[in-house]
Amino acid sequence: MRGQSSIEFMQAVGLLLAIFIVLTPVAYIKYTDNLNAQLRTDAQLVADTVAGEINTAAGVGTGYRRAFILPPLLGDSRPYTVTIYAAEQQVYVNWTDSTAVSSAIATSNVTQTSPLDPGENIVFNNGGLIEVG
Repeated sequence: MRGQSSIEFMQAVGLLLAIFIVLTPVAYIKYTDNLNAQLRTDAQLVADTVAGEINTAAGVGTGYRRAFILPPLLGDSRPYTVTIYAAEQQVYVNWTDSTAVSSAIATSNVTQTSPLDPGENIVFNNGGLIEVG
């Protein structure tokens, strides 16, 4: 009798282990999908913030100056870089070598005076030239 209940117990443990082995990768894939979606959303918010500041400076005119804050990390875990491509009229936020989001800007008359780092940055309309950094 004891031998049979031991076999049944081992079968139950084996079944639970098989279920665990199958569900773990599925849960991990869902977790990474959610994390990537959150990083993309946070990066898009940064790109939209920078583009909005540039567009406001272009719209207000000469002499406009404003400080704005960028978050220290995307999703509390990933460093990022912000690059302005004036010729393309785009602001790009990269957080890996191959992952980026962008936001459009209203003018190509933009120069990046220093890297846009997390923390405080300045946008200034200097006679029609938008200086960001």
